[in-house]
Amino acid sequence: MYSRPKAAIDDRLQVTVRNDTTTELSPFEIYYVMTDVTTGQSEAYYQALTGFTLAAGVTSTLSFDGETGPGHFPENTFSLYRSSKNQVNFTIEVSAAGVRVANATATKGSGAGDEAD
Repeated sequence: MYSRPKAAIDDRLQVTVRNDTTTELSPFEIYYVMTDVTTGQSEAYYQALTGFTLAAGVTSTLSFDGETGPGHFPENTFSLYRSSKNQVNFTIEVSAAGVRVANATATKGSGAGDEAD
């Protein structure tokens, strides 16, 4: 992976998935709920991850950032993730045909105290 030294990247929701089976997995779907811990406001999103496959034994990161290319998917730029200045908690479910649903949680901090690089 190439990264530019000291180059800032935009915030994005990223989910890393791993295929522990001996066969390629596809198709994938994701369902996630984000909740603002201060206001209690909640939003849920479902997305078919069209075109995404995961070879046996491989780990890959899905980026929900509106960019194009392998592993990048659309996002709602008006979501709580983008609009809330508070902590936002996530519950995430990722599924692929023939395997158990994977569950995870994540948190986007409030950003209080963040400084520019």
